[in-house]
Amino acid sequence: MKNMKLLLLLLLLFTSTIFADITNDSLSVIIRDEVAKVLNEVTYIDPLEGKIGGVEINPLYSLVYSANGLSFAGTLSIFPKNRNA
Repeated sequence: MKNMKLLLLLLLLFTSTIFADITNDSLSVIIRDEVAKVLNEVTYIDPLEGKIGGVEINPLYSLVYSANGLSFAGTLSIFPKNRNA
């Protein structure tokens, strides 16, 4: 009985691989084409385009590193016109 179940299982697996509609090669081609299609639709928007400068405030510094809570941390950035940020 155990051998019969094993034989039936092997026969089922063998026939399912023979009559499969899609192979691994064609599946990889479909995946590659769809990934290329998605990448062609994605556009990058540069958040710094047209900007001349920026200010960054760091509230975590005042919460973690300050003993009395009255500190201020931040950064001022200036982007030259002839270079990309």
